[in-house]
Amino acid sequence: MSRHTKTPATRTRIADDMEARGSWMVELSAGLVIGAALVVIRPVLSGDAWFAPGIGLLVAVLAVAALVRSITASSLTATLMALGAGFVGLWIVSSLDGGAGSPLDWGNALAAAGAQLLSDTPPLRETPGTRLILHSLIVVVAALVDLLALGAVLGTASLAPVLLLLAVPLVASASGPVPPIDAVPLVVLSVALAFYLVTTQMWRRRIADAALADEGFLVDGRGVAGFGGAIALTAAAIVAGLVGVQLLPAPSGLPMFRQDGPSSLSSNRVNPIIDLGDDLRRPTPVNVFQYATTTTSGELPYFSLVTLGDLPDDASEWRPSEPDPATAITVQSGQELPRDALLDPGAAPATVTTGLVIQRGTSAYLPIPGNPRVIDGLHGEYLLDAASGDTHEVNGDAPSQVLEVRSELPLGSPKLASGAALEVPPELATYTTLPESPELEAIQAALDGATTPGANPYERALEMQQWLANSGEFRYSLTAPVSSEYDGSNLAGIATFLDAKSGYCVHFASTMAVSARLLGIPSRIVVGFTPGEQAGENGEGQTLYQVSSNDLHAWAELYVPHMGWVPYEATPADGVGTLTVTDPNAPEESPAPTVTQTVTATPTPSEVPAGSPTPDATELGDSEGAAAPAPAEKAAPAAVPMAVILTLVGIVLALALLVALPGIRRAMRLRRLRALVLGDAHDEAMTPGKAAWRAVTDRASELQLETRLERVTPALASARLQELLEEHPDAQAALERLQQLTERARFARPEQRTEGAGEAAWADVECVRTALAEIAGPQAARRAMLMPPNTEGPRLRQRLRRSWRRMQRRRRR
Repeated sequence: MSRHTKTPATRTRIADDMEARGSWMVELSAGLVIGAALVVIRPVLSGDAWFAPGIGLLVAVLAVAALVRSITASSLTATLMALGAGFVGLWIVSSLDGGAGSPLDWGNALAAAGAQLLSDTPPLRETPGTRLILHSLIVVVAALVDLLALGAVLGTASLAPVLLLLAVPLVASASGPVPPIDAVPLVVLSVALAFYLVTTQMWRRRIADAALADEGFLVDGRGVAGFGGAIALTAAAIVAGLVGVQLLPAPSGLPMFRQDGPSSLSSNRVNPIIDLGDDLRRPTPVNVFQYATTTTSGELPYFSLVTLGDLPDDASEWRPSEPDPATAITVQSGQELPRDALLDPGAAPATVTTGLVIQRGTSAYLPIPGNPRVIDGLHGEYLLDAASGDTHEVNGDAPSQVLEVRSELPLGSPKLASGAALEVPPELATYTTLPESPELEAIQAALDGATTPGANPYERALEMQQWLANSGEFRYSLTAPVSSEYDGSNLAGIATFLDAKSGYCVHFASTMAVSARLLGIPSRIVVGFTPGEQAGENGEGQTLYQVSSNDLHAWAELYVPHMGWVPYEATPADGVGTLTVTDPNAPEESPAPTVTQTVTATPTPSEVPAGSPTPDATELGDSEGAAAPAPAEKAAPAAVPMAVILTLVGIVLALALLVALPGIRRAMRLRRLRALVLGDAHDEAMTPGKAAWRAVTDRASELQLETRLERVTPALASARLQELLEEHPDAQAALERLQQLTERARFARPEQRTEGAGEAAWADVECVRTALAEIAGPQAARRAMLMPPNTEGPRLRQRLRRSWRRMQRRRRR
């Protein structure tokens, strides 16, 4: 192996130039990490119009930075040019956006976005202001990652700015639940991180190899090994991610990282009534959807999910009836759906319009008040079961939805139905059957005792409903059925419930439905949600309601001739919650029900989220006949939630730590060297003399007065520094003593290598370091404190060269 004679000052010129000009592969892998982070945070906004321009800005910033660095070999110039390209890109994107406009208009857009963030709830509306904030964040993060990865060469720490993007869901979650983030984007992010680590290591190896080759050593075989490592690590990350998604439980601390949203809810089961009690007993409820409604006063409607019409035997739970494919209707967005066939043709049920924002994973069934007539904004394949009125996703998926639903509410009530004559249509005969069971005797006895024998069946049904809900004999309890082991909707559980007189909605609804069948009345159980709780107002001045797992509910519906299916709420009021709303703006005398009006029910604070259809105003009659509410005066801005403040403080502290990290490493290294010089620490490879000399040469490199002093002999390095210290004779004398100390450590006998070490030696070190700082000036000293150059790189190359020489010697042997 031949060796070329080169001066020490030029031995690493090629390697240093490679490091200064960066790596396109590292730039690409950093871009993939940032892009994967953008995919992770996509559910935070209601639309995707920001995503493609955001990727474009990311590519522009990183491409300009890589191109300028490869030409100029200057990180500062590359960063400034990248930020300039990002600014121009923001200007172009905001101009095409049509909302933020030129930079002169950005202040107004940002102010509007700030006001929105104080009142909006996730998924946040995609407005020009929110897009501007997110795009600006992408530009800043991309420029910082480029500077830290290829300018400061911080390795993995250079990805710290990506935490700013990943913190977006945390900030948004302060005002409401963030839509769940799928596991797949997290797997993609982990793969991108693995690829970045591999490409960074390969780039550093190429620089080290260039230094070796510049010394005249033979270097081969590294490229293939690095590429193989990249493939192996990336494949391992993919396999680990896919296996982890299947085997590991989803994190429970942050709701936005659930694997499929609230997929563990009973509402997302084939038969939700089985696990409904477990959801009601959750210590922390799960939010499932928000809505606004044109119902401004009176009783708010329930939201139906799925109907249960079959009770196969005495030991089984109620379950959904098998749908008839012949009557199934494919539901299209905006399609007019048929009315309930059980209603009289001339019946005029109340109509309500509801705006819904449904979380992913809530249910394969759509929560709808009453019978749907028009569903706007629906995406996915859905079928309407004409017999039950249920609308479900064909493949059983539970995607997020932003909908506007016009539906017809049930026509009658138990009191109105009490005088009806019993008539059972042939198609409803199966809704009157019960399995043969001895438990029916106890249920029949309770029915006879609570109602008037021989009275009209519907009158007896009303009496049974009043006995269960209002007599005071029954107590609402979520725990009693579990502790006494009669939790469920089967006949055995109903009989025990009637004896214990304590249970929750499942027991009251199933008892009411079985009692109705004993009276010959068709009945079924509906599982859905009660109206929930108020959660603010939207831009139309309408009240927003939040529905959670605490609002899961079951109730009985009985068929009444000419009225169709009528709800019979048998659960006591303390198990149902608030069901009425009062409109403070409603006139004392409501207009006649025939008056029509223009209303919009929009679930978001001021507009339908971007990416969802904007429904036209619909002419319809309000369920109470009252006029639609006028937009209320906007309340004073709410105080910033403490969670947002703590998150922002955490981000600032993380960035401060990132900026201070090089200085911290420098201080820790200097402290270790001082301990070695004073004899407080011992290291066989680092004698006190070597440590003292390292402290001096490191300071010269940090101040950029002299570089690569570790590559030359102490005598030559001392000669260079003596020239700089011409005006500091005390420092020159101290430097000479340190030179003698380090040479003694290298060439003297082992027992003599520590002579001269101690406080006097460290005093000489401080004297030289102080003089070097005065020569460099205060600006250079501040720069060295905040962003010291990478002094470990040359030493790493030295270690690599020594390893290479040892390997060559072993080969010769």
